[in-house]
Amino acid sequence: MPLSFATTRTPSSLNYIFEDVEVTYPMVVMNGSAIYYFDKNEYHNINKIDDKTEKYIENCLDKYNINAFRYIIDDNMLHCFYKKINNAGELKYYQDRRANKFDNFVRAELLDELDISLYIIIDTKEKIEMLCEDIYHSSYTSNVDLVTYKYDECEGDYWYLKINSINSRKEKLVNVMKEMNSFNKLIVTPISP
Repeated sequence: MPLSFATTRTPSSLNYIFEDVEVTYPMVVMNGSAIYYFDKNEYHNINKIDDKTEKYIENCLDKYNINAFRYIIDDNMLHCFYKKINNAGELKYYQDRRANKFDNFVRAELLDELDISLYIIIDTKEKIEMLCEDIYHSSYTSNVDLVTYKYDECEGDYWYLKINSINSRKEKLVNVMKEMNSFNKLIVTPISP
C-alpha cells in the first residue's frame, strides 16, 4: 500500500526521521508550501507569500526587533535565510537542523527576487502575540496563515510562529497528490509539531 505524509516540517527536519526508509511517494511539506519528492529531490506545487505581504511582515519584524528564518525554494533547492540568532530558542532550532545533509542555512539578507514560502519565528510569547496582532489587524491578514504553539524542545518561554501563504494548505496539496497518484483513502493521525 502506498504511503505518504502531510506535515508542517521541512524536508531537512524530516531527513533524520526517514533516514532508513525508502520514501517513494511525495509528501506535502512546510504546512502546504510544496510537495516534495524524496526519491527525486524535487519540489512541486510551490506556494509563496506575495511580495506586498512579505514586505509588510518584514516591516513588522523590524519594528519589534524579531528575527525570522525565511525558507525559500529556488532552483529546486530549499534555503533558509536568517540575519542573526537572537535567543536560545532560535539557537536550538538552528543547531538541530544545521546538522543534517541539507545544510541549507544562509546568514544573509534575502535578495528581493527570492520569494518566501515559509517564515519560522521563535521568540517569547509576548513578542509572538504582538507580531500576530499586527498581522491580524492589517489588510494582509487574508493573505497568510499563522500557526503558533509552544516550543517545547527548548527551556524557557519560547514560542513558534509559522507564517505561510494562505494558498499553502495541506488539504489542498493532499488533494493534488490524491489526484496525481489515484489515492482513494486518507488517514489522519494527530502528532505533536
